[in-house]
Amino acid sequence: MAFFKTMTQGGQVHIHQLHMLKQVIVTGLMVAFVIGFSWLGWKSYQLPSYGWQVLSQTSWARFMLATTPPEQHATLYQEYVPLTPLKGTSSLRGGKPYRRSCLNILKDPFLQKTTQHMEAQLKQAVYTSLWVGLAGFLAVMALWFFMGRHQKKTEHQRGTTLVPWKKLAHLIVKENQASDLVLGELPLLKYKETSHTLITGTTGSGKTNSFHCLLPQIRKRGDRAIILDVTGDYISRYYNKETDIILNPLDERSVPWHPWADCHLDSHYDVLAESLIQPKGGHSDPFWDKASRSLLKTALRKYAYHKKNNIEELTTFLMNSSDKEFERFFKGTEAAAFASSHNEKTTHSIRSVLSSQIEGFRHLESSDPKKKDDKENHCSKSNEENEARNDYKSQEERQNPIDSAHPEQKIPAHLQCSDHQLSLLEEKENTKAEEKPEPSFSIRKWISGEKQETGTQQNNGEGWLFITARADQRQSLTPLISAWMDMAINALMVLPEDYTRRLWFILDELAALQNLPSLQRGLAEGRKYGGCFLAGFQSKPQLEDIYGRSAAETMLDLFNTKIFFRCTEPSTQGWISKVLGDKEEIEPQENISYGAHSMRDGVSLSRQTRQKPLILPSELSQLKDLECYVKLPKDYSCTKLQIPYQAPPTSNTPSFLLKPEKKREYPAYEEGGKEEVQQEEKEY
Repeated sequence: MAFFKTMTQGGQVHIHQLHMLKQVIVTGLMVAFVIGFSWLGWKSYQLPSYGWQVLSQTSWARFMLATTPPEQHATLYQEYVPLTPLKGTSSLRGGKPYRRSCLNILKDPFLQKTTQHMEAQLKQAVYTSLWVGLAGFLAVMALWFFMGRHQKKTEHQRGTTLVPWKKLAHLIVKENQASDLVLGELPLLKYKETSHTLITGTTGSGKTNSFHCLLPQIRKRGDRAIILDVTGDYISRYYNKETDIILNPLDERSVPWHPWADCHLDSHYDVLAESLIQPKGGHSDPFWDKASRSLLKTALRKYAYHKKNNIEELTTFLMNSSDKEFERFFKGTEAAAFASSHNEKTTHSIRSVLSSQIEGFRHLESSDPKKKDDKENHCSKSNEENEARNDYKSQEERQNPIDSAHPEQKIPAHLQCSDHQLSLLEEKENTKAEEKPEPSFSIRKWISGEKQETGTQQNNGEGWLFITARADQRQSLTPLISAWMDMAINALMVLPEDYTRRLWFILDELAALQNLPSLQRGLAEGRKYGGCFLAGFQSKPQLEDIYGRSAAETMLDLFNTKIFFRCTEPSTQGWISKVLGDKEEIEPQENISYGAHSMRDGVSLSRQTRQKPLILPSELSQLKDLECYVKLPKDYSCTKLQIPYQAPPTSNTPSFLLKPEKKREYPAYEEGGKEEVQQEEKEY
């Protein structure tokens, strides 16, 4: 039955359509006939009246001769009305009708010529009327076709629209809103760089290519930029050793840096600690992160108070010192509660969090010329001697790295230094004290444009700053490069307001960083200080894992210019579809009815108002490479754009110049030490 039902439905609908088509064609032919006949009547009316009179006389004479036998043709006469208006008719009798032979009428030269002329004009009129009728038929069919298409066409009522990029570009130029920054051939909006630009897209969709489309234009404008480069692609393309700076402790070209170079105020330690130590994800207790931050900023402040910018020593102490030394160092400070030896498990947990986040500090170089305690190095002959010395020291007499040794402390005779050794060490320390510390790079000074010396390089805040980390370095450097970027944003927010300043933050992989506490405030308020954020990411869940769902949505909303490449992640597709907006349209709806009787056959058309997304989420996964949707600020329509591929320039600049790694020193483990370990375990 299903087969016959389907066949019946198809047949009824098709037959009804044929009947309706027949009606349309017949009606069109009737209209064409009326048009053609009207054209023929109009052309006939324009012919002279005497011509019609001659044509009627000759036509009647032909009819008489055709209907009578030939032997009677000579006797056939008809009433002839003379053509009084014409000249040369003097033979006509006073213009009165008279009887004239039919043969004579047909042989009259004037009447023959006039008849031929009239027949030719009428033939031409009929021929023309046929073409006019055909043209009328086609015109009516075309009119009905466009009317039908208009009935089926959706009508936009309100909401967003999708227009060709050429039309949008023409509108932007016409309204004098075109910027000198161009994406492909589409100009961006003038003065809207500080409203920030967001670029999203999956791997290989063209996201990074759009960065390469804009960066040469930013360089040409002379704008400064801070670029996060986690692949080395940007350094190999754009690095200029004369003006640019690289910040990566594992790259030979990097300038030196330590935390105190960017902690000019007491509050700067809070900024550094908060950006450096971030939750690793999930819903872990924030106590451990807050306690670790408190320990770090307290240690940095204490070192700064004693004017010891020795990051190597501080890192080693925070990660390797004993519990008693750790407690004594923080005794009397605001972080003393987190270093208590009476609650070892809590302290160890806090220190483990702290150690994992400051792992990148191991790669930094100190600007303090007194990097090591030479006295201990020269006086200690081996690791066993150091352990022996520690055994002679009481727990109350151990000192932290900041305090000097107690004069009453006794050292075994076999570990004591000679007077000559002490004099040499004192002379060496005095020489080092007179040495000028190697200047370290300050991100805050670079942001403010202050001139500074970094080793052999001088910089006055011009050029670009590249913050880099190779793929095999990210695990240890991610907290550090995140802190650098956050400090840069924080430094921007303390500059004097200047709407003409342009400082770009280029973040191709925003999800490669930790949570940046200053990012949301920088996006919201950075416009007053000239901050221009150009950021990209692959999928929205990446940012939600780092910032949380509500914070990520709030932050993404602060990007006014949005460029969306191909996306395959469902939640990101839904978010992009919502960002591009909805449209309200009036759509036609066709209903078909059929039955056994022809009276039941019919088609009804109705128009309904519908609201739907401008771009369906599934359409985003169908974009081609380098193809994207662009949503500009203000009330400009959305457009679909194909960005040309930006071929890499020929450059010999290496992405990374790996610096020789520092060899970590570990105490030797001897068999004889097992007894001491067992003794300690028994005592514990």
